[in-house]
Amino acid sequence: MICKFKNDKELGEFEKLYVSKQATFGRMGVLQAYFAMEQNNLTQIDKEMQKKFGFKMDPSKMYDLNRDKKEIREVGPVPKAAPIPAPAK
Repeated sequence: MICKFKNDKELGEFEKLYVSKQATFGRMGVLQAYFAMEQNNLTQIDKEMQKKFGFKMDPSKMYDLNRDKKEIREVGPVPKAAPIPAPAK
């Protein structure tokens, strides 16, 4: 036994948290699979750009594609994202 509950109310409170946590794990699994798929897509795109154009985009930099001049330019670093605040307690 890992944990024993004193009464139905305590069990109900725990169950709500447990169900919520299990649902979160499920969503996280889906998100991880989606993220891995998108990483694979980026790798394939990078390979194709490198092969066809000899160009590899630096993910830390921003670019501007100028269709009139038929060129791409580096325009600076990607701005740092603001940290996500901790949830209020």
